[in-house]
Amino acid sequence: MVRCSPSSTSAAPPASSPSSRREIPRDRDSPPLEALRSSHTAGGEQATYAESRLKVSASRLRVWDAFVVRYDAAAQRSLPTHQDDSHLSLTIALNETGEYDGGGTSFEDLGGEGFVRPEKGCVVAFPGELRHGGRAVTRGVRYIIAVFLWVAEESP
Repeated sequence: MVRCSPSSTSAAPPASSPSSRREIPRDRDSPPLEALRSSHTAGGEQATYAESRLKVSASRLRVWDAFVVRYDAAAQRSLPTHQDDSHLSLTIALNETGEYDGGGTSFEDLGGEGFVRPEKGCVVAFPGELRHGGRAVTRGVRYIIAVFLWVAEESP
């Protein structure tokens, strides 16, 4: 299964993930999931991210793939700029930014200085077609969960 084009990441085995991964809420109403379900439009009306950005009902979003990625200053330090084969992509930061230097997700449309380096537990959501890459980790290890969503066809 192709996770992104033309580059791909190496998924970290669960045993190598930090113990902090257990701190991410697992219920349906956890803050990262709730952030996708509710946002506000410019007019102040309540709308989901899917409704406002993807123009579909959030109930049609499905997880296509999800895995833990390990960026290591001594191994896979970065990921080249690419596009994902998904309608919506998410990254969830699993460890504190003080545990590594560098890192983060860069976005081509924002130029060379346009990147995000979220704190532990924060979600970065973006259209899969948006060209992005994993910035090099220069010290330590950075863990994220990469999630790829697609929009299911409407049922008849």
